Amino acid sequence: MIHINGNIQDITIGHQPIRNVYAGNDLVWQKEARQKPLILEYELTDHFTVILPFPDPVARTINWGDGHTEETSASEPTHTYENEGTYIVKVYGEIQTISSDSFLSSEIYTSQLRRILSWGDPSLRITSMKYAFSNYTGLTSVSADEYGAFGLVTDFSYCFWSCIALATIPAQLFAHASGATSFARCFRNCSLLSILPEGLFENCPDATDFSYCFTGAWALATIPENLFANCPEASDLYACFYDCKALTSLPESLFAHNPQIRYFNECFCDCKALTGETPKDPDGGELWERAGKEGYPGSISASYCFENCTGLSNYDKIPDNWK
Repeated sequence: MIHINGNIQDITIGHQPIRNVYAGNDLVWQKEARQKPLILEYELTDHFTVILPFPDPVARTINWGDGHTEETSASEPTHTYENEGTYIVKVYGEIQTISSDSFLSSEIYTSQLRRILSWGDPSLRITSMKYAFSNYTGLTSVSADEYGAFGLVTDFSYCFWSCIALATIPAQLFAHASGATSFARCFRNCSLLSILPEGLFENCPDATDFSYCFTGAWALATIPENLFANCPEASDLYACFYDCKALTSLPESLFAHNPQIRYFNECFCDCKALTGETPKDPDGGELWERAGKEGYPGSISASYCFENCTGLSNYDKIPDNWK
């Protein structure tokens, strides 16, 4: 807002509304607190230092939830608390990259986070979620992307890899991730993940890579029929559901809208509880009949796709190079 000789105007710098107040020749800047922050809940018991997985040195303000607020451009900002307890951390400004890659093996830091309460809004300028919360073994729940924080993100690979306490994910988690191309290993080894919401990737039309996405999701019992329906560019399903022990059936039209898939290798390998038939094409054709047909790749790699899935009713019809 600008006030010059009685005239008032609203202006915006970047994504943040700014109020400018002119008093004579003096300019006073007052930032209006309208940004939606990233909100994290930490539970500290025997180790009181928290490291945030932000490798980019960009300006941000962090409310640490214990009465301390800090303005910093440090990469991987760190804070030490005086007492055990539950703390709500709010991050304003910019983040750009969220990645725990540099301390994946340090369970001291990755076991403290319990919940992601809000992803914030686009003004955080998050562009990559690769390794964002990998190996966060204490993470139990994540928020939907309510305000469009993921609008600039292209890479979600390894995002929640080995989040072994994460049992459910919200349907709107990727609702604004329209530019995302990779979900490789995104939920790999999330062993408690039992339900995949319908429409999880509904707004991700450019996604191509789902390799190892749900590998080791031992509790996953069903797959939504339309899980990949709006991902026409999907090309890599390598080991996507490998070792999903609780899967009992596959939707008939699971891949009906994905003619570009070139890699089915190990896709359902060791899903030993599977029954029923394998997914079909819209014309009723089998997945292994795709290669060379009009509208499909000339060659498809699918070794071990259905290995040890002997409970499938049409297992004997599956070619040897698919099992």
